Amino acid sequence: MPIINCHAHTVISDGSDTMLDMAKRASSLGHCALVVTDHNYPTDHNFHTGWRERDVIEENSLSPIPIIVGAEISTPFGDHLLFGKEVLRNWEHYKSLLDRINKDFDLNLWIECFKTYVLAKASLQGMPGWFVRSKVTPMPYAMILCHPRSPAGYYRRFPKEWWDLCHGFEIRNGMQEYDAFDEGKEAVAFFRSMMPGCMELKNSDAHTVDQLTECHNEIPHEITNEAQLYKWLRSGRRDWRLSNHPSHDKLKEFAKKAMEGMNPCPPEYMKVLNDSMEDLLA
Repeated sequence: MPIINCHAHTVISDGSDTMLDMAKRASSLGHCALVVTDHNYPTDHNFHTGWRERDVIEENSLSPIPIIVGAEISTPFGDHLLFGKEVLRNWEHYKSLLDRINKDFDLNLWIECFKTYVLAKASLQGMPGWFVRSKVTPMPYAMILCHPRSPAGYYRRFPKEWWDLCHGFEIRNGMQEYDAFDEGKEAVAFFRSMMPGCMELKNSDAHTVDQLTECHNEIPHEITNEAQLYKWLRSGRRDWRLSNHPSHDKLKEFAKKAMEGMNPCPPEYMKVLNDSMEDLLA
């Protein structure tokens, strides 16, 4: 049965080995692909560097297995593995806006902004007016809660709307098995209740080539590209686009609060707010 690890770091962030060295080691262990998830700090451009390095490796046929690039992002709801090229580009563009909203407003508002600007079809040119008049399809993405904390009480304070956006969690991270002790079992039960049908991953969180040996996931078929990874990670979950998409009134409330709270702010973000939110308030 094919195997894959969906959480690994390279020298692009805080890992010790290059992407090519990680790919060669993963191949020697029988992995069907290397999935790189470098942190979104110290710079949000880490995944751009990862895409460029991956492209050079593939163009020169240097890696024995395919390489898929995602990112580990830090949110008010813990660290998550995020996959999706366009979604990660949006994350980079709107990170400062999200940070400001997280500081000034509540978690529900942060979620609405994340859904509106990162996961849906929004861009720095502004959100088109049709957004509030039609059903919106999220861009291709998958999101996994990584190295969760326990006990479950830490997560119970988060709005249910956040869990609707997630596709799974790590039940094992490196040598840490979360269902092997009582507090961890309570957290696992909570995640399963909030994300029915979600993916439960055993990832190495490797920061060196040697750590790739710690654990992996058995999968029904080989994964060789991003689209196949999304499909597998999302396989047990329903999209939020219909039942959980915010209403017109909710977005208008969000727009008004965000515009009031973002003064003063960088010119590029003010342009986003003016172009996209004034249309909502009309």
